[in-house]
Formats: sequence, structure tokens, C-alpha cells
Amino acid sequence: MNSPMFKRIAFATVLLLLLSACGSPAPEAPAATATTHVEHTAAPAATEAPTDEPAEEETNGDGATVAIANFSFGPETLTIKTGTTVTWRNNEDAPHTVTADDGSFGSSTLGQGDSFSFTFDTPGTYDYHCQFHGGAGHSGMSGTIVVED
Repeated sequence: MNSPMFKRIAFATVLLLLLSACGSPAPEAPAATATTHVEHTAAPAATEAPTDEPAEEETNGDGATVAIANFSFGPETLTIKTGTTVTWRNNEDAPHTVTADDGSFGSSTLGQGDSFSFTFDTPGTYDYHCQFHGGAGHSGMSGTIVVED
């Protein structure tokens, strides 16, 4: 079995196996391309996020909602009646705070999906900001709540 002819046949067999194995992935390549294509067609789902924008100023009974998204508060200015509870909801993965410029209210750090609520019992204008991305006096990420009788 150590004859030169056996070695040639064995070598040719191994070579054929290797060549046929190398040829196998070619039919799988379209499947990978199809998967990539499916992911690409799924990407427009991310553009559906703007449909959440109308929810930025939800008012339901005695409450209102401010969305935290794109490093901003939406709506930036919200006018409410005395006794209304405002809920800020962080809709992005960056941490944020809701901090009154005058110190009258403030949240802890809000992670994605977290919310903070505060009831405004006194008429007035309340400016607030994110401690990480804004500052008092409408600097950077900031907003205003206007409370009317």
C-alpha cells in the first residue's frame, strides 16, 4: 500500500475532497446575502419612531407626559393647569435627569424606560434641565412647564 500509485490515488482523492469542500460554500453565499437583505428591509422599522412623536405631549385627565428623546425634552414648553401631574419618560439609552432650575423638583438619574413624575400645585413658570446635558437658564437640554390656574 506504500506504492507510488496508491499514494497518487490517495493524494488525488484528498485533493478532490478539498476542492469539492471549497466549492460548497458558494451556494450558501446567496443565503448570506439574502439575510443581509432581510436586515436591510427591516431597517425602515427604525423610521417608525417618529410616529411616537405625537405622544410627546400626552394629556390624560390630570396628567401630561414629556418625552425625553434625541437629547431634548418634548415638548420643550408645556402649558398645564394647576394640579396637573407631569411625567417625564426617558425614551433613549443615554441617562438623563429632570432638574428644576430653582431646585423645586428633581429626579434621580433616569435610564432608558424610566420615568419621573411631579404634580404642579402652584401657578408659575418652571424652567428645568438635564444635569448631564444642559444647565439652568435654558442652556443645552432644557425645558419649561407653564402652570396656569
